[in-house]
Amino acid sequence: MERKSYLFILIILVLLGTIAIILTTKTTIPTNQYRNYVISGKITSAEKITGKMPDFVHVYYPFYNLDFLCRSSRIELTKISWINEHTGEYEILLNVPVGLHQVILTTDCTTCDYINLSLKDIPTSVDLKWGDRKCPSNFKISDNKLGIVKDTRTFLNKRETNLVNKPYTSTEKFDIGQDIERSRQSISQSEDSSDANESLLHAYYAQWFSWRVLFRIELYDLKYCLNKINILLEKYNDSCFIPDYSSHDKYRSANSTYHSTNNRYFDYFPYEKKEPEKMIAEILSMRSLVEWLSDANNNCENSESVMKNTFEFQEPYCKARKFKIQINYIIWAIVFIYLGLLIEKFIRWKK
Repeated sequence: MERKSYLFILIILVLLGTIAIILTTKTTIPTNQYRNYVISGKITSAEKITGKMPDFVHVYYPFYNLDFLCRSSRIELTKISWINEHTGEYEILLNVPVGLHQVILTTDCTTCDYINLSLKDIPTSVDLKWGDRKCPSNFKISDNKLGIVKDTRTFLNKRETNLVNKPYTSTEKFDIGQDIERSRQSISQSEDSSDANESLLHAYYAQWFSWRVLFRIELYDLKYCLNKINILLEKYNDSCFIPDYSSHDKYRSANSTYHSTNNRYFDYFPYEKKEPEKMIAEILSMRSLVEWLSDANNNCENSESVMKNTFEFQEPYCKARKFKIQINYIIWAIVFIYLGLLIEKFIRWKK
């Protein structure tokens, strides 16, 4: 009976050891957590050609605001092989994190001719056009009061409608609503004023407040995006899970932007500016802050997406690693029990 017990324990140890060896190969997360994709296709010119013939196809990370695609991070570019004046071909090799599932392709980041491409389902040929649509040119402050008032009112109506679906707190929505109201009051003052200079000045006040509305929206969007990443990092708070370096770096940059911007510029009012030229400078300054936050939002959204998918890719390996550790504990426990039985048998034999 005793011999059978020893044999049984040995068999269990062999089985558990075999499982541990198999798990070792399954628990090692691949060191290269990047994937290669080949994308190719044709380049054709639009019927209405705008701009010169492009030389390259650019591949970008998804961007928060496609009007500023040039500000996004470029992944790769490849030279176009032109067959004639209207048709060309390209082929490009991408090496991207496993967590990145979408990219943007374009022949020119200043145009609105781009393709959002899912890396999960790449067609045999990804065809692009060039020369069709140009994105808005550099932003300029108009001196047309009626145009400013019309554009600002349209902008405010759109933002107020979109605000309903935002996950903001009641305080955050109230603060945005306050700036919307201030902008509308300035519009009324602009329309009621008979003095041309004063009327233009109030139109600029209205435009400035509309930009601060967007500033608040961008800032609050960034806050909620960072919260999503913080929840992810807490959920996968284990040395086994390693975020992609680039995405984590972008997260830290976005986080730094948020903390350096939060609660700033909210207590400022531009009413002491009595010259249109000074108000133009104020509007441009607020717009640059909005662009800064827009870039941070883009970095944050990309980071959140890549981190989430990277952690999901690593999860099966990490679960197997935990199981392996538990198996190792069981093996060592059985080994000690087995050694204890051998020692006990040896002592009996000596006696």
